[in-house]
Amino acid sequence: MQLGMLLEDVRGEAGENIEQVVTEFHEEVDLGHLREAWQVMVRTHPALRTSFHWQDGVGHQRVHPPPGVEIKTTKLEQDSDEALRTWLDGERLIPFRLDTPHPTRFTLIKLGDKNYRFVWTYHHIILDGRSAVTIVKQAIEAYQALLEGKPYETEGHLPLQQHVEALKALPPGHEHPFWAELFEGIETTTALPLDRGPRALPFRGHREHVLPLKAVPVGDLDAFAKKHGVTPNTILQAAWAMLVGRYTGTDSVLFGCTRACRHAVAGAETIIGNVMNTLPFRADVPRERTVLDLLQGLRQRWVDMRAVEHTTLPALLETTSLFDGQPPFVSHVVFEGFDHSTTLQMLGPTWAKRPSYFFEQSSLPLSLSATVGKYLLLKLEYDRSRFSDDDAATLTRHLARLIEGMVRRPDATIGDLDVLDDDDRKEIFALSVAPKVPFPTDQTIDAMIGAQVRKTPSAIAVRDGDETLSYADFWDRAGTIAAELHRRGVAPGDRVGICLGRSLDLATTLVGTLRAGAAYVPLDPAYPRERLAFMAKDADLRITVASRQTEEALRGAGIESWVPGKGMEAKEAPDVPMDPERIAYVIYTSGSTGQPKGVPIRHRSVINHATAIIALYGLGPTDRM
Repeated sequence: MQLGMLLEDVRGEAGENIEQVVTEFHEEVDLGHLREAWQVMVRTHPALRTSFHWQDGVGHQRVHPPPGVEIKTTKLEQDSDEALRTWLDGERLIPFRLDTPHPTRFTLIKLGDKNYRFVWTYHHIILDGRSAVTIVKQAIEAYQALLEGKPYETEGHLPLQQHVEALKALPPGHEHPFWAELFEGIETTTALPLDRGPRALPFRGHREHVLPLKAVPVGDLDAFAKKHGVTPNTILQAAWAMLVGRYTGTDSVLFGCTRACRHAVAGAETIIGNVMNTLPFRADVPRERTVLDLLQGLRQRWVDMRAVEHTTLPALLETTSLFDGQPPFVSHVVFEGFDHSTTLQMLGPTWAKRPSYFFEQSSLPLSLSATVGKYLLLKLEYDRSRFSDDDAATLTRHLARLIEGMVRRPDATIGDLDVLDDDDRKEIFALSVAPKVPFPTDQTIDAMIGAQVRKTPSAIAVRDGDETLSYADFWDRAGTIAAELHRRGVAPGDRVGICLGRSLDLATTLVGTLRAGAAYVPLDPAYPRERLAFMAKDADLRITVASRQTEEALRGAGIESWVPGKGMEAKEAPDVPMDPERIAYVIYTSGSTGQPKGVPIRHRSVINHATAIIALYGLGPTDRM
């Protein structure tokens, strides 16, 4: 996992993989003793004085002599959770240089008389959660001992190097069969539910939505798991897989799961460092599969994974060419079993009067965790540039519904479990009783665009950055494309593959295809070659339009393409009879059998939908969607 974090540090965004521990002090703080307590931690634990480096394409970790601990002091004008959270967010964005020792920072914040917050900020690459809890516990013990003038010695721990040597002894390539089987039939990274896309919203950073699962007491959850030979972790994994599958329409879901990885050597539970690993986990969730079969299948896969739980990201990616060097998952699930803050406070009055709280930020857009207390506490961490607060609340609420459904009806099929509650149904019903909107039943998409061209020929039709096209110019370009397609043998009813980036050319080619009477079939150049080849054959493409940037990907899939020239002579589009029942485009879904399925969409359907949306949202000429 450290290697993956080192890669993310090179190409990631500020704030990713930064951990923060906030300890409350409702007393005057002895800064000298606090500094010395943490100096003991730095001397004792090599992980706190470690740097990371690339050398000849290989990641290396180096341990340095103990540096002097510095604790910065500051003061917040407002004693509020919001003010503290704002400060923490800003502190998180200050980057660490991982090639220098001691990727940690310490700050003592004064909120008022006998009211302080001590903030320990560190990069996740040096410590996993279990290690961080141990260090916080020891630091508070050392501080208390110094206050009382007593000697303090830390508990013994197994050196991280023994763990590293055990991993080096593993036979190279032993993990390949497991991962090859896990990725079999997978075509691409599983999409995210309700994802608006990178930077779609004007916010930065991550937030958490927390929901206690009150409908299923922890005792009932444990009893259910024990009865069926699974664990609460299995239940959480199954619920997330069903939720993602339900939202995205896919039957095979990939997401990341974190393993503690403390089995390589005896005594590994005492190691201080980052030995955990986050690996891809697969769940097959076809609607006809029973909940119990899913749970028991996931549990067996989790047990089998122990033998390969130390697989590095490069070794993992050697087993597949699907992900272009990127991690094969964009969401993450971890069952922590206990809350770090609560665990420390239960140790006794020394910790109870100085509670510590842990704040994390993943590099992934969505991360789900669960801890056990009075209730199972579900926490969904989300990227605020891609998901709204309401999105996160909806996903967490639906996840809770699925967990409740599994426990109540283990023999039900996945398709029979309901994610909707009464509020959801009321909202859907309210939408269903909207007034009927008449739409033209004798038109095609291109004909309606042509009518708009005649109304506003000089208005901007398409914008791409600083480039724009008026309706008149846009129509002329689309007509030239239509004429050239016709010259190349495209007839009404044919299908035309389109493999272009988001650009003005894409817009004119789509409409040009419609003006030729054909249906367009979008082809994403990022798809695996096998998927592109299957789609081209299945759709029976007459011709495929590409760009200089995408034709190579098509050629690799055995698809010949036409790249329109920039200086094509303007031509009139062919005269094509207007038929609203003609297919406008074919969109391919993931398919329930593992093969993509082409869904044809007719002109009439698109016009009906567009007319209703315009009326529902009151859209006008100056609006954008």
